[in-house]
Amino acid sequence: MLSNEPDNPSQYTGLGFLRRSDVIAMVGLSKSTIRRLERKGKFPRCIKLTARSVAYKKAEIQDWMDDPMQYKTST
Repeated sequence: MLSNEPDNPSQYTGLGFLRRSDVIAMVGLSKSTIRRLERKGKFPRCIKLTARSVAYKKAEIQDWMDDPMQYKTST
């Protein structure tokens, strides 16, 4: 079967995006904790790609990882 999609969703990281599963593995927080922090403006907001798929901007996740206690979303 021919497909334009990468075999591994992690390959999207070259485009500047991280899938939620990759973010969870990187930061060591659960999905529910990440969502709670997003609502409080203390974690980067996800971007909805499709009805069932989200990603995060890689640079924003790296900024959060640099200083998670001081991170505030810009919007």
